[in-house]
Amino acid sequence: MRNGAGKFQSILVQPNGKLIGRLLETGRGGSDHECSIPFRNYDGFTHDQLAKDDPGSTTESRLKHRKARALAELQTGYEWCRLVSEAGKADRDGMLLAMWVRPGASPHPPNTPCGPVRDVGVRTHPVTITVESVQIINDGDPGADGSGEIQPATALYDDPQNFRKSVHRQNRLGRMSLNPGDFVPKAQLPQPMTICARHNSQVNFALHAWDNDDHPWDKYATVYDDFDDDDEMLTGGRIKVHSEQSPGSNLVTWQDLRVKYRVSQQSAGATCN
Repeated sequence: MRNGAGKFQSILVQPNGKLIGRLLETGRGGSDHECSIPFRNYDGFTHDQLAKDDPGSTTESRLKHRKARALAELQTGYEWCRLVSEAGKADRDGMLLAMWVRPGASPHPPNTPCGPVRDVGVRTHPVTITVESVQIINDGDPGADGSGEIQPATALYDDPQNFRKSVHRQNRLGRMSLNPGDFVPKAQLPQPMTICARHNSQVNFALHAWDNDDHPWDKYATVYDDFDDDDEMLTGGRIKVHSEQSPGSNLVTWQDLRVKYRVSQQSAGATCN
């Protein structure tokens, strides 16, 4: 390893000098004891030199910090795309995309393999999924008494191996006090989701829920986090929908939820490029 790709970036080279690759390197702090290599044998950069956590007070450190942060954010985006792809291979993409995407956030980081793209020169048409009913089979409340504070979340998206489009919804008006056998009130069902699907392709509809025990003032009140064991997962599932599927309603029973949803090829105001 040698400092040959810039002032603060190391590269990995073979003994003959051939470049193998660049290294994303953390800095050595004054109290780091995790590594067994003594400091005197370490020829890397200190934490302050990298300035990856704090912009510091100099022009040089602020410049390094901006570059380090930009690289870290880009790498995080790449790892998220990789996670979606791997989850799809294990049939866990629906759970990931329904439960891990914050309301109003985009799971498509720009300039990454799952960044948003426009369909150019490809025939597409709107496919709309409308959740018509959600019945609670298990409310997730560990006690025999009391109701679960139920919050469903849905996602409509394309191929997780080529993840470029998605729509995400939670139920309207927040969590609901429901028991096993109860239905989510119609006024609180998630809003319909529309995606522009390519001709003769498949899209994925997923719905899961959780027993949301977070206090309303908690910063994680609108997301499933299971921090301190306060949120319990309610397992729904994922359905593959063909882009040319005939319109109609379908009923599916999963582990903790029974869901009726309607597929339609057009919806009021829905257009595709």
